[in-house]
Amino acid sequence: MNIRFTRTKAATAIVLVFVWAFLLFDAHSRAKALSSGGIGGFPASSDPGVQYSDSWFIYNLDRGESKEDAILLNNSSDETQAVRIYAVDSSATADGNFSLRQEEDPRLGVGGWIQLEASEVTLAPGEERMVKFTITIPESADVGEHAGGIILQKVAVAEAASG
Repeated sequence: MNIRFTRTKAATAIVLVFVWAFLLFDAHSRAKALSSGGIGGFPASSDPGVQYSDSWFIYNLDRGESKEDAILLNNSSDETQAVRIYAVDSSATADGNFSLRQEEDPRLGVGGWIQLEASEVTLAPGEERMVKFTITIPESADVGEHAGGIILQKVAVAEAASG
């Protein structure tokens, strides 16, 4: 997610949410996942007037403003898949790009501004499901660009059932 505040009457944010999938496999199942599909996530709706909004969540929001949206999860594999889903902040890299923070890191920016309706989802083979979320820009947000992401992390189906 990337948020840019500009100095205008009301600070406006451009929000880009990047979806990153971390699928944890052993060596055998990694090859199988590449050949038979896996878990994916995309914006549930895109704005034809906003470039890349079919891959990223991109918003123009003022401080104090909220936006409801959803991520469309899909399981293109032939097995039931359980997925943890959570938002994280990002940090700038030395070459001007950004990297996403770890799940256990504090969420003081975009990762803390996003509230997901679910933290774990189990999908049957071929199933798609929307997970709604709300992003709220705090009144105290700094002017400038802010980035973060929504992480999809595969978990064992048995672990998901007991968690």
